[in-house]
Amino acid sequence: AIVCEWHARRLARGAVPAGRWCAWDLDWGALLSVRPARVRYKTISPYPPVRQELALVVGEEIEAARVAQAIRKAGGEAVKDVALFDIYRDKPIPEGKKSLAFAVTLNSLEKPLSEDEVARIRKKIEGFLSREFGATLRS
Repeated sequence: AIVCEWHARRLARGAVPAGRWCAWDLDWGALLSVRPARVRYKTISPYPPVRQELALVVGEEIEAARVAQAIRKAGGEAVKDVALFDIYRDKPIPEGKKSLAFAVTLNSLEKPLSEDEVARIRKKIEGFLSREFGATLRS
């Protein structure tokens, strides 16, 4: 695209009102060539989300992004969002360890999640993190 601002002397010669004027030339072919072939969207659930907080003690070398990815993997379709909100490295956390606290949002498109379903998903996530990273829940 070419964008330019017209000079005031050029505007004074014509029948264009005073002020700042710009012009541009768009290459529609170029714009259309980079648009996605199909528009992608996610359906929004009509049911309220459930927010769970997980505070995990892991080795200092374990990256929070890897843990967040593992939470998504273990929770499957029910996990809609994972957000790290705290990293803690002081007593009572042992030396060489850190505590990572995540807010995990769960939801379903089919029905509201029951307490039992939320507990089952949470247990599945906790077990997976324990096996993958040796993670324990922070008390």
